[in-house]
Amino acid sequence: MAQHMSSAELMLRRHQAILLRQHGSPTCGGTLEEACHHLERIEHAAKVLWLAQSFGRVNRLPDDLVARLNAARRAPRRPMGHARNEMKSCGS
Repeated sequence: MAQHMSSAELMLRRHQAILLRQHGSPTCGGTLEEACHHLERIEHAAKVLWLAQSFGRVNRLPDDLVARLNAARRAPRRPMGHARNEMKSCGS
């Protein structure tokens, strides 16, 4: 079955939104609201890239840094009060 799938279909199995040249941005989500949220995120990222390119050359982040950022994004988040307590202990 996978050999008959398009590249876009394969990408949407791993990602919730993709950007297709001259075809828009197909997204998927558990609800319509979630799919719309993914669309807004990809549109924002495209706008940021476009603006950055208007200033000149855009440098890619090194793969190891991208991997660390992705790992941090997937890590469980601590409650906001925890961060405030850490700040208080530092004298803030």
